[in-house]
Parts: sequence; structure tokens; C-alpha cells
Amino acid sequence: VQALLSGLERVDPSEEKRRHYRMPFTANVDYIGSPAEGRARLRDLSIGGLFLEIDPSQGTFFVGQVLMLSIPYPDGEKYLKIQGKVIRITRQGIGMVF
Repeated sequence: VQALLSGLERVDPSEEKRRHYRMPFTANVDYIGSPAEGRARLRDLSIGGLFLEIDPSQGTFFVGQVLMLSIPYPDGEKYLKIQGKVIRITRQGIGMVF
């Protein structure tokens, strides 16, 4: 995750209430996990987690669910494969931690 975050626009940490600051980062992310599988739009990313913009009706999501994510690097040539756990579900999408 550290390599993926390098070079991205930083968010002022004084405005952030989370343990790790979030960086705006948009990309199409593939996810897989029982019973959900598909593609979502990554909205922001931090060392500790991310937020995926996804219609909850697109799959079955629940707090505690583990998903395997494939996140493209900005150059589009490499992908970060990482496991995340759903910690929040909203109308806009799902929040996950690593």
C-alpha cells in the first residue's frame, strides 16, 4: 500500500480524524469474496483502509466480510492484491480496513 500511495496528493493531516490520513484516489477495483464479486470505484485510500463507491444492491455485503481486492497502480501496469475487511456500509459504498 505504501508504494501505491507514494506520489499521490496528500490530505492535510490536521483535517483528518482517522488514524491514517486518506488520499483521494480513483480507480476501478476488482473485488472477490463470498458471496460478493464484481467491480467498484475506489474513492480514497490510506495505509489503513479505503472506501469503495458501490451500490450495496450490487452484491451481498456485511460488516466483517473479507474481500480480496485488486487495485491498479497509477501507471495501470501493476496491481496491488490486498485483503480488506468491511467495517462500514452506506448508501454510497463500503469502508474497509486492511
